[in-house]
Amino acid sequence: MIAKSGLMDLGYHGAAYTWSNKRQPHSIILQRLDRALATVPWCNAFPAAKLFHLPKANSDHCPILLSLEPDKKKVKRSFKFENWWLYREGFKEICENAIGNGEQSWDNVTKRLKKEVQKWVRTVRSPQTELTELEQQLVQIQMAQPTQSNFNVDQQLQEEYNSRLLEVEAYWAQRARIKWAQHGDLNTSFFHHSFTKRRTINRISSLVQEDGSVIADEKYVRKAFVEHYKSVYTLESPCAPCHLDPQLLNNIPKLNTTQTEALAMHPMDQEIIEAVFAIHPDRASGPDEINGRAVQTF
Repeated sequence: MIAKSGLMDLGYHGAAYTWSNKRQPHSIILQRLDRALATVPWCNAFPAAKLFHLPKANSDHCPILLSLEPDKKKVKRSFKFENWWLYREGFKEICENAIGNGEQSWDNVTKRLKKEVQKWVRTVRSPQTELTELEQQLVQIQMAQPTQSNFNVDQQLQEEYNSRLLEVEAYWAQRARIKWAQHGDLNTSFFHHSFTKRRTINRISSLVQEDGSVIADEKYVRKAFVEHYKSVYTLESPCAPCHLDPQLLNNIPKLNTTQTEALAMHPMDQEIIEAVFAIHPDRASGPDEINGRAVQTF
């Protein structure tokens, strides 16, 4: 019913239930009866909105609070390659000049590429901004007298408009991460809605620690993630000898001379090409954030 009505559940932060029959543990009933629903345009207008389940006291329902802008902190974003850049005139030439003749190491190439792209990005406006301006210009020219000059301008504006439409679609398709939908079919609205839903689901604004306490401050949420994975991937005693059952080692198959030499061989050009084109276009192969589409293009 919710999906058919074009609504989205905004999720919640806090206790998992909003109502209880206030009985003893052996006969208690807990339900999430109270929730907030919104349309996709509303979610786009208030992307940071959060719904909080507040503590209940005298009532069997807990109050819910919808905050439209719970935090206004701007987080410094790392470099990410935008697919829509590939549609902008002059961008490929900038990348080809930054890459050079291919004699440099991949690390140096990506550093130079990111530096040149970041300089270029400062000189261009977003496709959505230009699309809005083009719409206004199209309205004005199509309301004017149907002269040959106005007709030519109208045709030129329509070409630019269609180019910006492809850029906007590429922007949202990259964020929606929908693999089965075809880019180029003007699925912009679908990609936008998919991204909005995924962002709502994936947003982490609080964490429950092992002792039951809740962290809500973004700074400490980030720190908790870092500390958790440090503990997971750090040995408690890195110098301690590793005690393995000798019988277990004997059961591990050993490589022969031919297999060892094959592993030590440098990959062939065709193998590298196949590996590059096996990367998903919207996925980055490493922390440099140069995604598969960029590597496959250049």
